[in-house]
Amino acid sequence: MKGDIRIARGEVDALTDIPLYVQAATPRFRTVYLLLRDLCRKGRLNNLFEDFFHMVGVPAAIVDLAGNVLASSRWQRICRDFHREHAESCRRCTESDTQLANQLEAGSDFTMYRCRNGLTDCASPIIIEGEHVANLFIGQFLLEEADRDQFRQQAAGFGFDERAYLEALSEVPVVQQALVPSIMGFLVGFARLITALAVEQFNALEAEQAHRRHLEEQVQQRTRELKERTVQLENARNDLARQARIDGLTLVANRRALDGFLESEWRRLARSRRPLSLLMIDVDHFKAYNDRHGHPAGDACLVTIARLIAEVVQRPTDLVARYGGEEFACVLSDTDQRGALHIAEAIRQRLAELNAQPMGSQLLDAVTVSIGVATCTPALGTPLAGLIEGADRCLYRAKRSGRNRVCADPGALGTVAMTDGQPGSRVGLSS
Repeated sequence: MKGDIRIARGEVDALTDIPLYVQAATPRFRTVYLLLRDLCRKGRLNNLFEDFFHMVGVPAAIVDLAGNVLASSRWQRICRDFHREHAESCRRCTESDTQLANQLEAGSDFTMYRCRNGLTDCASPIIIEGEHVANLFIGQFLLEEADRDQFRQQAAGFGFDERAYLEALSEVPVVQQALVPSIMGFLVGFARLITALAVEQFNALEAEQAHRRHLEEQVQQRTRELKERTVQLENARNDLARQARIDGLTLVANRRALDGFLESEWRRLARSRRPLSLLMIDVDHFKAYNDRHGHPAGDACLVTIARLIAEVVQRPTDLVARYGGEEFACVLSDTDQRGALHIAEAIRQRLAELNAQPMGSQLLDAVTVSIGVATCTPALGTPLAGLIEGADRCLYRAKRSGRNRVCADPGALGTVAMTDGQPGSRVGLSS
């Protein structure tokens, strides 16, 4: 702290490890720069940014105006190992950084830019006591599923190993458009929080010598405020993490949450040698429904079906997720094939009851589903891909057999279990 005071008084030689452009700046700029740098070093922002990266898969960093990184998480591997390693693709990255910086210099609270390498970056300025000293960046994500052909062409153009490049691409998260305002709000709010903390330190620094006793009282007050703000930040981070695991349309779990839950339950049930069942549910003729009534009606249909499935699958140990498009998945923990078939048929029957009351639902036409059921007892060292593939096969068989039915692999029951969606039908269980 004493060194910072000397810098504020213009004694540049007091600290020699600051960038040349900062040494040449005004004493006020040097002071706020050093305050921000010390905050980044002592405030464990690297850990916070790394936690943010683990939660949402999006890197974050504070970068000064000369491009020096003051605090950051790890970068996306596609940027670190590929885009920044090739001269031409690195030039594109620099163009993105410059574009973001220019927009922030123009007075924007935040800016978002899609670089020519195909990823999206966002930034918000950190302004302390009227001095624009650094920028808070988050980015290296996608706003929609990647055009893999485009990235293949990019790999060929830059001489990247295509397989390794596409593997790195698969690690880049796709952020739903509906979540962008929340992410930008978090970005701006966090930049302002850092600014507020730095301003508080600046004010305390100016008053330190003349009001030491008073400063001690203020520090206690600031500590309480910092704890409150830390709680607020933690709550905001938890909210963001929850949003990253929820499908924005149907409000059930998304594919990312499904994959994590399946892996966790696979390991847990492998230890206890208990069964695990998976339902794959596809809305029949959904494209035709969309074409006939329009996408808003199609969205309302998916929301209705997701809510119906969640009403049937109510155990806290189970999970309902949107697998993609018009396809849903249900993970039924500690559930054998009989129990899974019972749940699957209950879903199909509930939808039939809803179709019989068109005035009481958001469905404009009768809608049916086909359901594939797979059950196994997990074993450590055995991949769970077989369970997913089994449910997919049964779903395909249900579709091929006429739709509006439930189909399960032969397992402990000995035969293929099937319902045909006709009045009076029974699940084909062997005795």
